[in-house]
Amino acid sequence: MNLFTDPLGMKPTILKKINMSSIIRILMKYQPISRTEIAKKSGISKPTVSKLVNLLMEEDYLIDAGKKESVQGKRQSLLSLNPNKARTIVVDIGLRKTTLSVVNFAFEILVMKTFKTIKDLHTFIKQLSTEIDQLMKATKTDPEKIVISVPGTVDSNLRKVYDVPLLGWKNVLLSDLIELELDPYDIEAEVLIENDANLGMTSEVMLNKAIETRNKNIVFILVKEGIGLGFFINNGFYFGRSHSAGEFGHMMIDKSSKGKKYWLDLAGSEEMEKFVGKGKVEEYVEILAIGFINVINGLDPDICVFSGECCRYWDDIYPILREKTNKQSKVENPEQLEITCSAFKNIESPLLGGAIIGFKDYIELSSLID
Repeated sequence: MNLFTDPLGMKPTILKKINMSSIIRILMKYQPISRTEIAKKSGISKPTVSKLVNLLMEEDYLIDAGKKESVQGKRQSLLSLNPNKARTIVVDIGLRKTTLSVVNFAFEILVMKTFKTIKDLHTFIKQLSTEIDQLMKATKTDPEKIVISVPGTVDSNLRKVYDVPLLGWKNVLLSDLIELELDPYDIEAEVLIENDANLGMTSEVMLNKAIETRNKNIVFILVKEGIGLGFFINNGFYFGRSHSAGEFGHMMIDKSSKGKKYWLDLAGSEEMEKFVGKGKVEEYVEILAIGFINVINGLDPDICVFSGECCRYWDDIYPILREKTNKQSKVENPEQLEITCSAFKNIESPLLGGAIIGFKDYIELSSLID
């Protein structure tokens, strides 16, 4: 069925497609939600919302999620995304471990499993392909796309890895190599590669209802073995000329050092654990703040979202970081900068961001166009 063709079989109604996609995006962030609230948030009239919701339910995009009482005391029906509409597989590659996950269309992580990351690229790809095959069979998942999150830079087509410094991978057509290795398993899914911080930023903007994005400039800071940043600027994601923006982790903050001298080396999660283990949280935050304040001074954002291992110690980190930011940053009214921790645990941000890419055709309703 083509939902975007008029009854006379004329050209697809582009406005209808845009409005229906808008409804799906609102549900991604605010589900469960009523038709009335969808109309308020989208600016689409209530009658039109009802018609489009009915069409989306007919196509199994949405499901009934029960009822709630409105302010007027009336019972309102709630809607959610249909978790059974589709599944995707998202893989997050870290320095020490690689995590595989299955995510459904309601953006619920159903399964997570890990294996030790192997630095030798050829060996790693063979192991990854075996793990993907086993996961697909165990969960009866047959995804259209498999999304790989990497701690490094990738091309704008999401196929080639430019540089993953922690693993020593450079200029690798990673998608092609993985697809070739998956071929003997009869796995035909398209493999896409994206930077982990970009994926984290995507999940915060599109899934975290606590983050208000309208007319807000947002910086996402992912603290793993290294540090990566993602940006949402002037109401849109910012990736830079070559899709490589956000590599602030390579900011030099200690010229005198003969060893570690970059922000990602000195403030990554492994260094953080050493400081925390010695009871020296304040010394760690001192280093974290050097790079952070440089980012604030350069971009002057409205919101900064931290994610990754640092959120485990956020209650200790935040007060010190807040004080240093207020005292040392050069932006006007630094106390108005919102500094928060991700709503998602540890590596869930890049995994969920990967699922958004995996479901792109569903979100944009591409599958409903002849």
